[in-house]
Amino acid sequence: MVDSAAVRRLVEAGFEVVGFENDMRARLFGADASTEPVVRRLEDELVEFRRRNIDIRDAEACLAFHRAPRKADVYNLGGGRFANCSMLEAIRACENIAGRKLEWELSDAARIGDHRWWISDLAEFQGDYPPWSLRYDIDALLRDIYEANADHWATG
Repeated sequence: MVDSAAVRRLVEAGFEVVGFENDMRARLFGADASTEPVVRRLEDELVEFRRRNIDIRDAEACLAFHRAPRKADVYNLGGGRFANCSMLEAIRACENIAGRKLEWELSDAARIGDHRWWISDLAEFQGDYPPWSLRYDIDALLRDIYEANADHWATG
């Protein structure tokens, strides 16, 4: 995601700006780090700014969209049936990857804003960009997260 000052400057220069966003900051660092308020403000204030939710590691999806952008289309490439699981399935997968039991607690109270179950429909993006397909399944994503952070977590 390009910072808001850069987005404003590009819009002032006459460009339409598309931000690829998945708000990982909020997931990694908590709600106070969320980019959502900034993105919403940009969307409200700048007609020339649009947001797309794409796993930023999926360069092919970014390039496919960049090569042939479709004005005012909104895509959520959040995983479809290929790359999703329940929290309990994710915990089991993480335990398998880490080779140990994780400390976790199940609550009857849902977190504000959580969906009970969500599977993105990728058909619109796949129809507009037929050569593209998801390349990162849940196991690959979780393994990447673990491998990138294992040393840090070990030292606390």
